[in-house]
Amino acid sequence: MTVGFLILIMCIESWRQARQQRAAMGLSKPMRHALGCSSLTLIWVMLQGLFGALTVTTKLFPAIVSLHLLGGEMLLVLLVIQWQAYTRLVHSTPGAKEKPPANEKPLDMDAAPV
Repeated sequence: MTVGFLILIMCIESWRQARQQRAAMGLSKPMRHALGCSSLTLIWVMLQGLFGALTVTTKLFPAIVSLHLLGGEMLLVLLVIQWQAYTRLVHSTPGAKEKPPANEKPLDMDAAPV
């Protein structure tokens, strides 16, 4: 239930950001991809809820349990694809940080106190 709620929040936020971007300059290809991924993930998690309900009501019929487990793995795949879409979106946004500023030094692990 918590996963479904978090996916719902991500989908709502994606639609909100898409609406803002459309008003400003039109939807970019990475934004359309991220929006499609979040919507598909939300639909999939709702289908998973239905398979979960079937799993319980059919007294753990093996075929339904297998479909529910496969659906869970598919949900994981969709979340990874969504993460990649958001990463691509962040890197394609104007003003995104590509590399650290010149005054920012890398962390020197040898100089850290033990």
